[in-house]
Amino acid sequence: MSGGETLWENPRRKEARRTWLQFVARPRPWQCGVMAILVAAFFYAFQWLFLHVPVLGNALMIWWPVKGIAIAVLLVARRRHWWWILLAFATGLMLSEEGDTPFQLVAVGLCNTLEVFCTAWALPQFRTMDKWLAQPRVAPRFMLMVMVFGPTSASLLSFVYHEPGAPRLINAVRWGGEDMLGTILFTPLLLAAISPELWSLFRPAALPQTLGLLALIGGSSWLIFHQNQLPIAFALYPVVLLLGTQLGLSGAVIGIDMLAVIATLASLQGVGPFGAPEGTQAITRLLVLQIYLTLAVAMTLPVSVARVRRLTTEAQLRRAVKKMADLASLDGLTGVANRRNFDATLASDWALAMRGRTTVALLMIDVDHFKKFNDTYGHLAGDACLRSVATAIGSIPRRPSDLVARYGGEEFAVLLPGSDTAGAHVIAEMVRCAVHDLEILHAQSLSQRVTVSVGLASMVPARGAEAAELIAAADRALYQAKRNGRDRVEVAIEELAASR
Repeated sequence: MSGGETLWENPRRKEARRTWLQFVARPRPWQCGVMAILVAAFFYAFQWLFLHVPVLGNALMIWWPVKGIAIAVLLVARRRHWWWILLAFATGLMLSEEGDTPFQLVAVGLCNTLEVFCTAWALPQFRTMDKWLAQPRVAPRFMLMVMVFGPTSASLLSFVYHEPGAPRLINAVRWGGEDMLGTILFTPLLLAAISPELWSLFRPAALPQTLGLLALIGGSSWLIFHQNQLPIAFALYPVVLLLGTQLGLSGAVIGIDMLAVIATLASLQGVGPFGAPEGTQAITRLLVLQIYLTLAVAMTLPVSVARVRRLTTEAQLRRAVKKMADLASLDGLTGVANRRNFDATLASDWALAMRGRTTVALLMIDVDHFKKFNDTYGHLAGDACLRSVATAIGSIPRRPSDLVARYGGEEFAVLLPGSDTAGAHVIAEMVRCAVHDLEILHAQSLSQRVTVSVGLASMVPARGAEAAELIAAADRALYQAKRNGRDRVEVAIEELAASR
């Protein structure tokens, strides 16, 4: 794998991603049934963990990720296929509940499905993280749906499942907070996991920075949330912003999720800035922890959007500069190099050949009887003829160091650094035949078609010799080809003059 290749550019990874996206976005009927079963099994697994693993169950009460996962799947899928995803989500959610009344089951299914559907509907479809963040107002739309609409919907469920003895307001805030935090933590994480931007952070060139920043957020979180003396949880916010500016949202969500796991487990054990003994004070501090983690994501989103826009602007500027450079170095009519580009390249190749005592060959090519062609068929036909000739010359196989240029009017030049006379003569004959085979009608020509004459010169530059000597020699050979009947190649007889 080359240094510039991302991990996701690996063909097998590309194929795996295409298969996954096709499975989610264009499912067959049997795949819809399979997915429904998998979703139901997924929620059963969460229910089992919630009931049988106390530490994990308590953590899931702080950030409940299932809605965030469902929203991520909807954003990846095409909207016309949402029905089966939502049906599978509602079915799995209702089947995972145990001991509930029919009314409670229906309330759970409808309320949670409506929340997931509305949140995903308000957001643009996802393809890659950078393109998604570049959509208009995606950050405020995401935060509005997750931080306002989501908690409100979840709070309604808290009245259906009201716990006796618990204050209704605290119960509603707790339900809304865990759903909100689970969505805000896990939806971006899953979207990042299938986005090429995340895998580009782990290519060899970017790996040291990525691992260093993730180690920084992980180590800092561990130190801050495993001590009780100093309430300095806010000190991690600059680190979170650093991740957003350097790694983008794809990298930042990994770091924030590391922070969330470390902070949650430490707080549940009663240590760290949000640790507390059981009771009302503990519930209050855990609510503050939810707010703390939510703000960490909330401040990263606009930073990541600004980073994407900056990178997009830089890319557009680079493309504009390259386009301007191409326009400055290419002939506007034929698309090959212009005279300025030819002169600069010849000067560079001539100097290199002089230092290395190597050969420089030049072909000067002229379209035969072009003035008569213009007078007969018009200037538009003449322009089309020149474009066709340039295309034919450019189609000849050559090395990357060779240059095809429009020298002026109907005259072209081919610069062949490192080529001797024999090699350049082969290229010249190929050029002549390629133009001849175009079979462009030319009634004023003896051959009744457009042809070219080619003059060839090849030199090993001597000290103090000028590149103009090579051009002059190729020009003399070109005029010799015209005097000898055109549609032919002539070689300069003084080709070794500059070698002495």
